[in-house]
Formats: sequence, C-alpha cells, structure tokens
Amino acid sequence: REAVIEALNKQSLYIKAEPHSMELPRCERTGDVIEPLLLPQWFVDCKEMGKGALEAVESKKVQLEPKKYHPIWRNWLENIHDWCISRQLWWGHRIPAYQIEGKEELGWFVGRSDEDVRQQISKKHPSLGNSFKLIQDEDVLDTWFSSGLYPISSLGWPNEKLQRSYPIPMMETGEDILFFWVARMMMMCHNLYGEYPFESIYLHALVRDDEGKKMSKSLGNVIDPDAIRHGRSLEKLMETVQSNPNISKVELKRSLASMKKKFPRGIAECGTDALRFSLIQYVQNGRSIHLNVNKVVNNRYFCNKIYQATKFADNMWKTHSMHPTHLDSVEEDINKWILNKLSTLILNYHQSFSEHRYHDLANDLYNFFVNEFCDAYLELVKPLLYATAHEEALATMHLVLTTYLKLLHPLMPFISESLFQRLTLNQEDSIMKSRIPKSLEIAPGVAYENLDQSIDELLSLATILRSKTSNDYLLAATKKESILYMDEWTLPESYVSLLVALTRVGSIQVGKPPSDELYFYHQGIYFPYERDCVSKQIAKLEKQHKKLEKQLDSLEKSIHDRLPKEVFKEKTERLSRMQEDLDVLQSQLNHLHTLTV
Repeated sequence: REAVIEALNKQSLYIKAEPHSMELPRCERTGDVIEPLLLPQWFVDCKEMGKGALEAVESKKVQLEPKKYHPIWRNWLENIHDWCISRQLWWGHRIPAYQIEGKEELGWFVGRSDEDVRQQISKKHPSLGNSFKLIQDEDVLDTWFSSGLYPISSLGWPNEKLQRSYPIPMMETGEDILFFWVARMMMMCHNLYGEYPFESIYLHALVRDDEGKKMSKSLGNVIDPDAIRHGRSLEKLMETVQSNPNISKVELKRSLASMKKKFPRGIAECGTDALRFSLIQYVQNGRSIHLNVNKVVNNRYFCNKIYQATKFADNMWKTHSMHPTHLDSVEEDINKWILNKLSTLILNYHQSFSEHRYHDLANDLYNFFVNEFCDAYLELVKPLLYATAHEEALATMHLVLTTYLKLLHPLMPFISESLFQRLTLNQEDSIMKSRIPKSLEIAPGVAYENLDQSIDELLSLATILRSKTSNDYLLAATKKESILYMDEWTLPESYVSLLVALTRVGSIQVGKPPSDELYFYHQGIYFPYERDCVSKQIAKLEKQHKKLEKQLDSLEKSIHDRLPKEVFKEKTERLSRMQEDLDVLQSQLNHLHTLTV
C-alpha cells in the first residue's frame, strides 16, 4: 500500500487520499497486515487419480464408514480441482525442482536427486556438459502432500518392497480431514504403488466443547486431556488461558467466566480409562462430541464400581479359603440368569464392533455391569455365598468377572489389566495375552440356556418398588416393621425374600391390607404411607409448580417472530419441555391430594 503511494508520487500521479472503511486482513498471531502477493506455484492434476479413489469406495473395494460421508466423498472427488502443492515456508520437504544457473530459459527439471536431474539435463542438452550449477526451488511441499505418502514412505518406499503391513486393515481418523489427508493418501499411494493403502476407513467425530463449539486456543475453550486425567484446580485452568498470547481480551473474559461457572472447584482427577470410555460412549454415527466433563466424572465412579465389585469377589474367595474352579454344572437360577446375560453381552459386543457401533458397545458393557451384575446378581447371590451352594456361586462370579474384564480391556486397558492380574487363580500373566471370547467359555454339557423369565419378572417388579419407595411420601415402606401387600404372587415362593433384599422394603405379603391403615395402590401393589409425609411432599411440589409457572410465563413473553430462526427454535423447544414438566408436576399434585382425603 505504502509502496503504491510512493510510486504514484514519483510519477506525479498522486492526487489525494480519502479515508474510508474497509476490512484490513491481519495475522491472527502477530497482528501484521497481510498483503496479497501473486507468486508462481506448483500444481498437481488430480482428475484421474480422483476418479480411481471414488470408484474404489463406490465399488466397496475400500469401505468408508459411517456411510453418511459417501455423498461428501463423491462430491469432492467428482468436482476436484488442481492441487497447489507449493508453500513459501522455511520448513518442510523442498520441492525437487531445479533450474540451471544462468540458463533459466531452459525451464525446470524435476527428479528424485541432484544426480538424477543432472543425468536428465545431460541427455536433453549434451552441449552443456557437466560444468553447470543447479539451483533448487526454495518452496517446500504442502504438508498434506508429504503426509499423503506416509502409508508407503513409512514402510520403506521407494527403496524397499512393501511387506504384509500394506495395506492396513483400517484407517481411523477425524472426519474433518477426509479430503485433506485420506483422499490424498488414497490417490497418491495407488498412483505410485498400484494398491490402495487401506481396506477400510472409519471416521470419528470431532471433539467439541459442551456447547458444540470447536475447541480453539483463540477461544480459550480447549480442555486439556491431562487436566481430566490427573485433575486440575480452577486457578491452574485459568492460568493456562491467561498465558495464551493468541486469545483476545473479549474471548479471555468470556473464557474465564465460563470456567468459573463450569468448574468452580476445578476438574477432579478422572484417570485415562474414564476419559477413554466417555469418548467411546459419545461416538455415534459420526456425530460431533460435545464433551461434558461431568460425564467423565460419572465414569470415574463406574471405574470405582468395577474395582469394588472385583474386590468383593476376591474377598469372598479368601473368606471361603478356596480358589474358584471351573463350572462343572449350574443348578441355581440366579447363576443361570447371569450366564445368559453374559452370553448375550458377548454376542452383542462382537456385532457392535463389526458394525462400528461403539456407542452401543460401551453402553452394553456399562449396563451389564451396573444393572445386571452389581445391582441384581450380586444382591441376589449373597444368600448363596453363605450357604452350601457357595462353590457354584464363586465359580460363576469368577467366570463372569474374568470374561467381562477381557471384553472391557480394549476400552479401559489400565483398570482391566490391574484387576485381571489381582484376580485369584489367573494362569495368564497379562490380560493382553488373553483372547477376547467369541462366546461364553464354559465346560461342554453345562446347561444354562433353558431358563424361564422369572428372574427378569422379579427385577421388573423390583424396579417398580424402587421407583415408588424413592418418593419421600412413601418412605414408610422401607421401615423394618412395614408391610407391602400384593394382589397376587406368581413367582416361586423363594423369590419373596430376594425381592425384599433387592428393594430394602420391610416385608411383602399376598392379599389386601387392613382397612384402618393408609395404603396407596399402584399396579397390584399396596404401599404404606404417612399423611404428614404426603403433606410435606405437596408443599414441596407446589413450590416447584409456582416457580416453573413463573419461568414459563417469562419465556412465553420473550418469544416473538422477530427473533433469529435458531433462537426462536431453541426457545419454543424449551417452552414445550417446560410445559411437559409442568403437566407432570400437576399430575403428581392431583394424585397426592387424593391421599390426604
């Protein structure tokens, strides 16, 4: 800009300067004004290479998952442009293009080495002899060009023949570099070596912050994985952002306010396994991951639950002064039930893996351990552990835990390794040497499959009882002297004590309750309650009802047609959710008022 003014002045062509508004591009990091400058560049014609990469995916020679990226792949490769591969940087692979000093009019010569280029020139211009001096282009190759050769260059190409490591079974990477890297590896490796570098491509989602924004140092919303793994105080989190030279004052203020709100006590130490498991739970059909640290904290508790359950089993083996043996037979229903559930888990596990449904895989592992093994099986099996049937129960627990840890290992490698080594009577040094079971590994002839639905019916009944007795006004049912009455009992008589153990209620009887006592009837069950507790619950819910009505009224007034489309949609959806919550509260209040009559 200044040079143009100076040149105009020299030729007496400068008339005047008038101020006007314009966008002045500046470097985000240094603040320097960016001046456009046209320079000659090197390009690669990608049309033919692009056709081959497109055909490979569409013919399923190379699998691309999730399938929602197929249209994007097709659009890029059908409309591909020439690729500018030269960069004016101080680092990188120098472009192997040379000119003869003083003979620039002869053009450029490209070769793998200085010697290769000299031989080309000697053949094409023999009159020059060998006395000429070569000058290599100062530009460097685009990073994506260099990394596009990685699958073959890392295995010794072009000097060595690639061995069995090529092609690799799966390429797993982020969806944001599908074209920049994946497509270019496909094109270049096939063009130079004659074979595509992968048998399948799996694209994971981008990890964003909990508001869905891309993590960026300039926004101050980056969550350091080490802060989650090892924990970090609020002061340390804020220091990290404040020491960042690339963040503006506005974004710094917003970032610090957000940190104080989200992490008032900093980030708790969660460990690597909890972080890995949380990220896998988020992976769902390529959707972006809106990472919420609270989810990782919850999975830290999950890790603790796995540890405590394994410790309980280990203590039981020591209590009985015995090592678990192989299951020769299964007689008890509860042992048959958990083996059935484990067998189903194994089948679903491998199916989810093969179909890249990692979200389902992680949730299946979580639900089995928390809901079926810990909440149900361990509670129901405790009477057996102190009876003559303890050998079968201990052997079943050992089989379930060792199998589960093998399934869990790819997702949580550290805790599964540690606990596997601690389990009694493990013949293997490391879980890494174990084979992930394809089916339930149990002695031939041991029958456990033919089981009726009694245990599942018992657990469904327990869920109903728990959901009701968790209400403040029905806490009377959990007192030792309280009695729950049921219209009928179709399960085995021995299951009554199991239901009491699962739900922590006083006791259960079949029949109708005394007419002079307060009972609430729900789905064939009579729950005892106290009138004072009901009155307190009504007062509590009425307070919530009034507060929600006030929020609802305020939200309705803020909605109008002039709002931006996204804001209008978000507010109307929130209004709908609020109305639903209000209806639920009103229904609960109506029900409670009938109990005070």
